[in-house]
Amino acid sequence: IPDFVKSYPRVELEIREMVTADIVDSLHRDKIDVALVASGTCGTDVSYVLNSDGVLTVSGSGAMTNYRFAGQVPYYAYLEDIKTVIIEDGVTSVGTYAFRGCTNLTSLEIKGTLDKISKYAFYGCSSMTEITSLSTTVPDFADGTSTFTASGIKVTVPEGYPIDNFAGLTDLSY
Repeated sequence: IPDFVKSYPRVELEIREMVTADIVDSLHRDKIDVALVASGTCGTDVSYVLNSDGVLTVSGSGAMTNYRFAGQVPYYAYLEDIKTVIIEDGVTSVGTYAFRGCTNLTSLEIKGTLDKISKYAFYGCSSMTEITSLSTTVPDFADGTSTFTASGIKVTVPEGYPIDNFAGLTDLSY
């Protein structure tokens, strides 16, 4: 910044802010090429964000909405774009039909403690190959036979997690 500008503190501050913003923007531009695709609410205090990499993150506190059919989910238009679902800590349940028909969904990551995964939550997610749970508590599966319907899913859970909740899945690791 030239010395003559420094004699005007307000101008110097504005220039510093612009230069700093440009530097930060250029640094992040090289590292982050992910754009927001969609966002909204999927529960009273629960929201979702879908980015251009196909990662749908559900966050907030409380339960996701239980939908009556898959067409009611707020991100229905993007079901084929969803590749990964991340359920953040604070979300207590995954709603009925929440991800039904996400045919390109390959992985689910549960970062917090879920109380319940509702029926048909992941029904028809035929590309799903991996479920990772960082939780040490076991969610209630509303209907274990219809919650997950893909074969060949690799499930990674903390040691001591009851594996009978994943009956029929082919690969379980601790």
